[in-house]
Amino acid sequence: MAVRLLTDIRAWRATCESSEFAACLSVLPPAERESVNRFMRDEDKKRALVSRLLQRHVIQTLLGVSWDEIEIKRTKGGKPFVAQHDGRFPNFNYNVSHEGDLVGIVSDPICVVGFDISAHEALRRTTPRSLPELRKIFRKQFCENEWTTMELAGPRGPGAAESVFRLHWSLKEAIVKARGDGIVFDLARIALSFPRGTGTTPVESALAIDGQPQPRWHLHSEMCGEHWLSVARCSPDAIIDAYGEFTATMRQPHLDDAAWAAATAAPPPPFRFVTVHDLLPADTKAALEG
Repeated sequence: MAVRLLTDIRAWRATCESSEFAACLSVLPPAERESVNRFMRDEDKKRALVSRLLQRHVIQTLLGVSWDEIEIKRTKGGKPFVAQHDGRFPNFNYNVSHEGDLVGIVSDPICVVGFDISAHEALRRTTPRSLPELRKIFRKQFCENEWTTMELAGPRGPGAAESVFRLHWSLKEAIVKARGDGIVFDLARIALSFPRGTGTTPVESALAIDGQPQPRWHLHSEMCGEHWLSVARCSPDAIIDAYGEFTATMRQPHLDDAAWAAATAAPPPPFRFVTVHDLLPADTKAALEG
């Protein structure tokens, strides 16, 4: 079963000094609580906490692993995965992202998944940059055809070219997160094209890596407010897993053409919003709402 969940942290009014935040934080293991508390800004703490709650909620709900027994590991490239599952979803895996107002998670039972959220600069508290300014900074991360695609979006209206820049960025991030090799992967190796254009969403994309078309990838992007949500799905053969632990969780590590077609034939589930309280163990949720 595939799920796609989003939480709007702006809608969660609890401060990081509140008893409600403390109660939500308390359901995590000590090491994860420490990771959350390392962030200085309240917004970053909230994003980190909700990301971890989303992971545990999905693992508990879909795999039936009790909250206290969930073990989350990471590949060498930083891709999170659950260490134990019973095989009811042969290749269960997931990916999380957070930026701007949103924190989200995407899971898949067969394909390996990467997910990225890219928010408008105003939601990231950064100064908006024009496309020429972005090109000066990121010129090496995109090929000439990609810059042209961004430029052609300009006449659609103010900020359109910059929005298509964020679309490209979020897709490349999602691809790297699906592969699992992390920041060592050179984004310039990825070339994106858009057979149906970028003017309406959802946007479907075609991918080449090192100049070679990649038919065993399925890319999907859509807008949610001022956020691009990009999901990359690929065959397990594309995983970069130096330690081999993530790959070892795959019950179906190789997909033939028929299996790939079957896994990608159905339309993806829609993104669904959940509250922070929805993510908590039942007893903690009851105590907060009782």
